[in-house]
Amino acid sequence: MGTQKFVRFQTTLWPLVESAKAGRREALETLVQSYHPILRTFARARGLEPADADDAAQEVCLQLCRPEFLSSIDRNRGRFRSLLLAIAKHVIAAIRQGPWRPKVALEEVRGDEQDEAFDRLWAEELLRAARERLRQDKRPEPSAAFEMRYVEGLPFKEIARRMGCTVPDVSNYVQQGKTRLRSYLRESISRYAASEDEYKDDWALLVRRLEESGRVTPGIGTL
Repeated sequence: MGTQKFVRFQTTLWPLVESAKAGRREALETLVQSYHPILRTFARARGLEPADADDAAQEVCLQLCRPEFLSSIDRNRGRFRSLLLAIAKHVIAAIRQGPWRPKVALEEVRGDEQDEAFDRLWAEELLRAARERLRQDKRPEPSAAFEMRYVEGLPFKEIARRMGCTVPDVSNYVQQGKTRLRSYLRESISRYAASEDEYKDDWALLVRRLEESGRVTPGIGTL
C-alpha cells in the first residue's frame, strides 16, 4: 500500500536547516528541541551521570549552533540524525576524558554514522510524541481504548466495562487509535526525512527498533 494514501510526503528538515544557516533563530530552536531529549537519553545510556548527560546534550546543541558548522552542513554528507549522532559521540568521549570544552571538527563528522541504541531512542521518542498527540485529540475514546488495550493489556470486555460501552465499540475505538497513531508517526517521519526513499527507510527502521524494544503494537508497522 503506498504512502501517499496516508501522508503527503513533504520534507521539512532541510528547509529548517537552511533557515538556521540563514540565521533564523526559531528554526535552530526547533532543531534543538526536536533532538535534545534523545541526545540526553543517549548520553545516559552511554554511562554518563544525569548532570553530565545534560551537559552533553547541551554541548551537542551548542556545536550545532556554531556558524561554521551550520554553514557547512550539506544533505549530501548524510542524514542529519547521523550527523548529530557523530557529534554526540565526540562530545561524550570528550566528557569522559575529564576537563573539557570539546570542539568537533567538521571533517571528523561522518554522515553515515549508525548506532542501534540511538536509533531506538529516536524511535521511542517519536512514539512518545505520537501517543501524546493521540491523548490530546478532541475525542478521548480512541486514545483511552488504545492505552487500555496495548499499554495496560486489558481484554476488550474489561475495557468495555470501564468505558461503559459495547465490545464492538471498543474494537472500533482501538482501531481508530491505531490509525491515528500510525498517521502521527508517519507525519513525524515525513517531517525529518530528506526524500521519499529516506522516508520509507526511516519508517522501516522505526518499526524495527520499536519491535526490538517490545513497544510496537499490531498493525502499526503497515505502510
